[in-house]
Amino acid sequence: MAETVHTGWVVLWHDERGWGVLDARTVPEQVWAHYSNVDGDGFRSLDPGAEVEFTVERAEQDGYHWRAVRVKEKPPKKRRR
Repeated sequence: MAETVHTGWVVLWHDERGWGVLDARTVPEQVWAHYSNVDGDGFRSLDPGAEVEFTVERAEQDGYHWRAVRVKEKPPKKRRR
């Protein structure tokens, strides 16, 4: 069974703690995310307001009921002239 990939945005991110919160219209609540689940090598961070794609699992984490499993930042959209 394929996992659902949600498109949403970064609500907040704590670089010093290595975690943040994501939101998407297709998930009933905000989602907790850890830097180790962000696509990339080494230190990974996300900018608040950035558009992301992610999968989730039901889990209790720091008061959140959903945890991101895989997170990938989407490239910024190119503006038309």
